[in-house]
Amino acid sequence: MGRLDLKLRVESEQHWRARHNILEKLGRSSNSSSSREGNTSASANKKPMDLALYKATVHGEVDHFIETLEQVSTERELSLTTIFDQATLLQNSYLHVAASFGHESLVGFIAKHFPSLLTSKNMKGDTPLHVAARAGHYNTVATLIRFGVDSPSCTTSASNVVRDKTDVYPDILLSSRNNGGNTPLHEAMLNSHGDLIYYLVQMDEKVSFFGNDVVSFCENKEGKSPFYLAVEWGEKEIVERILQLFIKKGYSYEDMKGKSPVHAAIRMRNKVILDLLLGKVPTLIQLRNEDGETPLHCAAFIGYYEGVQYLLDKFSEFCLLERDDKLLAYPHSIRKKPCGYCSEAASILPGWGRIADERRREYSSYCS
Repeated sequence: MGRLDLKLRVESEQHWRARHNILEKLGRSSNSSSSREGNTSASANKKPMDLALYKATVHGEVDHFIETLEQVSTERELSLTTIFDQATLLQNSYLHVAASFGHESLVGFIAKHFPSLLTSKNMKGDTPLHVAARAGHYNTVATLIRFGVDSPSCTTSASNVVRDKTDVYPDILLSSRNNGGNTPLHEAMLNSHGDLIYYLVQMDEKVSFFGNDVVSFCENKEGKSPFYLAVEWGEKEIVERILQLFIKKGYSYEDMKGKSPVHAAIRMRNKVILDLLLGKVPTLIQLRNEDGETPLHCAAFIGYYEGVQYLLDKFSEFCLLERDDKLLAYPHSIRKKPCGYCSEAASILPGWGRIADERRREYSSYCS
């Protein structure tokens, strides 16, 4: 380390210490004011944000934020607990606001001194990590997760900042769901933030090996997992990364929850992704969608001729044996398509016409 680097590091540490001392002083000075405020910590009774401090948060400069915080606390005789319990009309905390603008340094300052805000939720159920992930603020997301490592929740007593024993771990932040059932990884996927997705998948992989749920396979309220969304998006490298995690965890197709990624690849007519999925984990051919349809059902129904060919070539035995309500899977779906398509289907599957007729008669007899 050179002299200049050492000097900058010392100055940075001195700057941080000065900021911390100001916060300590504010904590002690709020002793008398906190007793007059009463209990304002109930989330249902959050008071509106101070306008000046909100503007300072939007501005994003840490020293300006601290100066404004000191001014608000002193002039209005408010404790730090009361101030940081304030929220916008949509119940966004100061950490939510800073995260939404991608103010990395301010996010780090607030998260370090008030880590309980890391898991706070707004009216939509979003944590600050959801907000940052949706906006694609890579460095802010990384900062929030970093401060989620061994960061005890924080409350402010009458005399000081008191840290209790409740830790906020990264897996809690990564797996937190909003009102739509989305995790931060869902939000990054839905907004196509490529680099951020890679980072969150990497973090998911790290925390999952400590026995935590794999966020990549957690479905939202629409039944869509980040894995499913990655297939829909068609990003091969991300799909492959998540698929490797699926294999490392020793999962089977029966462990796949929500909408089927194989069906997603078929609907997107993405043969590269389809071949990747079934090439790495052939048992995924046994997945069914919410309507009970196999991948072959799906390919036939949408007229994805190349997909039908691929499935019959690679999984002919399964496709021939798979049945649904006494109808052979393939005729059951293909009969919904025009006759021209049925002719193409018959050329792929020898004897299809005879089998289809038999199954339809069998089905009619069964229903009568």
